[in-house]
Amino acid sequence: MAEQIKDILKELMEKNQDSELTGNNYRQLLKDMNKIISEIRNRYYKSKITSEVQDDFKMSSVSELYEMNMQSIKDAEKRKDTMPLLTHYYRLDQLTGGFFKGEVIVIGGRPSQGKTTFALNLAKHFARMDKIPVAYFTLEQSAEYMYCRLLKQYLDVSFQKLYSGQINDEDIVTLEKIKDILDQMPIFFNNGAINSFEQLEMEIIQAISNNCKIVFIDYLQMMKSDFHFHNRDLELSYIMRRIKQIAIEYKVPFILFSQLNRSVEMRSGNKRPQLSDLRDSGEIEQVADKVFFLHRPESYGFIVDEEGNSLQGILELIIAKNKTGNTGEVRFLLNGDTGIIKEKENQESVYESFLFTRDSKRLGDLTDEDKPF
Repeated sequence: MAEQIKDILKELMEKNQDSELTGNNYRQLLKDMNKIISEIRNRYYKSKITSEVQDDFKMSSVSELYEMNMQSIKDAEKRKDTMPLLTHYYRLDQLTGGFFKGEVIVIGGRPSQGKTTFALNLAKHFARMDKIPVAYFTLEQSAEYMYCRLLKQYLDVSFQKLYSGQINDEDIVTLEKIKDILDQMPIFFNNGAINSFEQLEMEIIQAISNNCKIVFIDYLQMMKSDFHFHNRDLELSYIMRRIKQIAIEYKVPFILFSQLNRSVEMRSGNKRPQLSDLRDSGEIEQVADKVFFLHRPESYGFIVDEEGNSLQGILELIIAKNKTGNTGEVRFLLNGDTGIIKEKENQESVYESFLFTRDSKRLGDLTDEDKPF
């Protein structure tokens, strides 16, 4: 339907070379038509998600909001879905409070700093530990490639060994054993190329309609809109604001991965990223509820920190912006061969205690001894 409408416009322009339907007028008509097509698509998929008829007036009074929130608070114990999603990295959850519905979390880093590796570890934690369905959209890799990257974390072999046919009989036995684990892990990767943000938007809404509770997009700078914008900044601003609208409307957190400017490499000192390094648009920083940066000091030649601690195999996560908690830094241990990321300090026993008290008590009933932070 969309292509047919565009063909009609082109044919109309060819037949009216001397009329007003030329040049700027045609481009404006095409732009308006694209907006109409996008709106039709959005309405179609929304109608598939819910059959409820909503009033045109969508504003809520303070009194109505009070009733809705009081009911949510009273039912919090019974409704686990009202809680923020936890990463199961103790220090990260301690600082951020988890990922909340409607949030947009941007995770930035230069190439080879571990963005996709960290993304897969997060997705694995959500899906395996809390059985949260994850929609993972990769804009530069195939679903098969992403699956193999996830698989090698459980097989505990290098990517090169997995793909070069060097796995042995013992590895095959292990593969068969972990099949059950992977089968019960609700992570969904997109199949096929995504050619525009508008196509991605439709697939996101379809994923949410199929019960996905968190959306990953890897990565932000790969997204292009069908609409024409005067510059890349305006295009990314439109994309960011639309993603935020979808997150709020469908009450789903989005995790977006972003490239950083080359200014990081040119900076003197420890090369740590900062908010001004976000590539292409200041709107990314404005719209995001949380902004994290991934940094591997070892890749820039830093082997020890200021206190003499080894930085080999260290992945730093810098919390540069956080509307719902604190900023700070979390250090992880990264196994470059398998892609497994673990916390530097082992606080598993304390964290498991926190998870138990979180699910079994109301926050107001926790004693100081119960609270992990």
